[in-house]
Amino acid sequence: MRVGQPHFRHEYSGSFTALEPTFHDLVAYRATAERALNRLAKGDSFVAEGYVRTFQVERDGEVIQREEFVAKKIGHDLARPNYQVTRSNRSAPGSEQDAAATQTAIVSETEAAHASSGW
Repeated sequence: MRVGQPHFRHEYSGSFTALEPTFHDLVAYRATAERALNRLAKGDSFVAEGYVRTFQVERDGEVIQREEFVAKKIGHDLARPNYQVTRSNRSAPGSEQDAAATQTAIVSETEAAHASSGW
């Protein structure tokens, strides 16, 4: 799939100016691809870990160099969206409450960080 990467320029005033995005090919395989398909939607901000694969293709008799980013891990960018996370039940007794408390703390910290950073 093609993904857009936003770019910003930091100004002397401390503000940021949005620049034109760049577009790149991103691929994922097996379970990573299935999870991304089920959890991400067009327009979502995400983070990915992986590597760049370069390869050659022939187009109109000319060999051209191409590249794609192969995502080994991919998920929502917690610094951007404002949403709730629903977790499946944990098997250990009491861990659901602990997980919910931790999740609430993380969401609260993230919202506080966004409020103070101007996002």
